[in-house]
Amino acid sequence: MGIKQKLEDHIVFWTLAMLVVGFVSGVGAYEGLLRITNQEPVVRDSYINKSDLVGNILRSEVIGEIERLIEVGTDAHGNPDQNKAGVSLTRTRSFLHGLDFP
Repeated sequence: MGIKQKLEDHIVFWTLAMLVVGFVSGVGAYEGLLRITNQEPVVRDSYINKSDLVGNILRSEVIGEIERLIEVGTDAHGNPDQNKAGVSLTRTRSFLHGLDFP
């Protein structure tokens, strides 16, 4: 009985060999799937969180809305109609209060 026959009969050897073969085939399948679907892995911390992106978008929208309300208020103050000016200031105040800034 040679070394080859001993390895073929040894259960631990076969178990470890099957684990290695399974691992290698899994890695190969993953790489193949990435290549087929034209994707690539993304390294952690190399992307912007969606919550941060949404925060920036909301900030720019808020700035635009504030500028629009200031424009409307400026136009209303140039007009002698005090009701328009009061409505504009109330809208601006309620908008800013609704933002809930610290």
